[in-house]
Amino acid sequence: MSDDLTEKLPGQVNVDRINALISAVQSMSVDFREVNVRLEALEKTVNERWYDTKPIWERALAEISETRAELKAEIAELRSETSDGFHTLGSKMQVLIEDVLTVRADQRLLGKRVQDLESKAS
Repeated sequence: MSDDLTEKLPGQVNVDRINALISAVQSMSVDFREVNVRLEALEKTVNERWYDTKPIWERALAEISETRAELKAEIAELRSETSDGFHTLGSKMQVLIEDVLTVRADQRLLGKRVQDLESKAS
């Protein structure tokens, strides 16, 4: 009996089939390396594009923030002007109301005096 246990394996071993499997595995290894290289190139492109668009995005956000601050300031100023305008309008309306009431009171008094004169003249 021989000491080499691999000398005679049970069943018929097809060496061509084993070689085909080894070739297929080696081919897959090459394919995986190609996929890995392509994936690394894609990651690099994505990262470069990210850095290309990042300043644009940051600038857009800064402009939006600046516009928001300007709008808030303008709204505050408009509210102040509107409030002042309403107070002025209210004061003017009060003066106008007083003038109209004074004229109507004077008109009523004059109407009464005219009636008194007419009744004395008759």
